[in-house]
Amino acid sequence: MKFGNCVNLVEAAKNRPQFIHDMKKWRFDFVEASFAALTTATEEEFEAAVALAKEADMPVPVCNGMFPGATIRIAGDDRDPEAVKEYVEKGFTRAKKLGVQYVVLGSDKARQLPDGYDQDQAYEEFIELIKEAIVPACEKHEITILIEPLRKPVNFINTLADGMRVVYGVNSPWVKLLADTIHMITSGEDPKYVHEIKDYIKHVHVSDWNRALPEFKYSSELCAVLREIKKSGYDGTYSFEAMAGSDYLTLHRSLLTLKQRV
Repeated sequence: MKFGNCVNLVEAAKNRPQFIHDMKKWRFDFVEASFAALTTATEEEFEAAVALAKEADMPVPVCNGMFPGATIRIAGDDRDPEAVKEYVEKGFTRAKKLGVQYVVLGSDKARQLPDGYDQDQAYEEFIELIKEAIVPACEKHEITILIEPLRKPVNFINTLADGMRVVYGVNSPWVKLLADTIHMITSGEDPKYVHEIKDYIKHVHVSDWNRALPEFKYSSELCAVLREIKKSGYDGTYSFEAMAGSDYLTLHRSLLTLKQRV
């Protein structure tokens, strides 16, 4: 297993490069960068981010935050396949330079549906958009996207089963699933479901209630989710996607604790 932390690498290169070096010192294996930040950065900003990752000897195998807010729509009547194609091609070209293997497709604002929008129709349209506008870039750059179910008030793809509806619908080796503990907990999901879909889960985001960093004490719900993921045989990557902890060394303590649990 390997362990990372979600960081805006572009912002880190500008304002806190030492943090990336400290992650290496604290025995993190990788940085999970913001895909949208890398894609929308200037060439100079992007190259600075690449240089920082190389200098700190921190791989970037995973990116999250695929789409920038609601500026590019991926669901509903105003979805824009051509804009998606152009954006993903630029982003994947840059991501490949960093060695990215997985990009998490969560992007709540980009996929939020208008009130009353037909869910079945939305799934059909979303699956078709992924097939036409994203999968070709995945194949070209050898990057897999991971569908991320998001808790409400996001009104589209809220559970792992919802995410699998998309994965099954697209039916591509380049489209898999992410399990995020806070979304599973908040949505009241049965953590045992991960056993049914264990072959599709390729990355895990970790945080506790209120997106707290699990530094000292884990909730019973988070314990249950991590326990079932472990029992399923998952041995892939984990990243913290959480609020800041109590002090500067919080991440170091949190990582040691997580390694004992998974």
